Amino acid sequence: MRYFATVSDIEAALRRRRSAEQFLGGTEGQAQVRWLELRPDSGACCLYVHIVQDVGHEEYLDIYGFPYADGGDEGRCLGTFASAQDAIAFCASEFSAALDGWVNQGVTQDDYAWYVHQGRPHPWRPVI
Repeated sequence: MRYFATVSDIEAALRRRRSAEQFLGGTEGQAQVRWLELRPDSGACCLYVHIVQDVGHEEYLDIYGFPYADGGDEGRCLGTFASAQDAIAFCASEFSAALDGWVNQGVTQDDYAWYVHQGRPHPWRPVI
């Protein structure tokens, strides 16, 4: 499955101790890209935002290897939510994250590849 179809699918991934991610596209006026990560944590859900330098191109698409914009080595935890549904609602409100834009851990770079192929459009929306 490429994109999660429902909140229940995301919750199932979290129960398996796997993260769910959503690529957000570029940061206007800066050579950066962002994605969200819902990470399981003792029955709760931690929300991370990853902001990395956009150093990729058609031959280099490993977004997970890009340097972080703040010089760190991991995304920033924005908070812990009691449920995935609460975290997803927050992401929709604060980041305009689409319910149907979540993917399995490690798949975000596929959306990044599509983003690069499309000429880095802003705003960016995945093709579902």
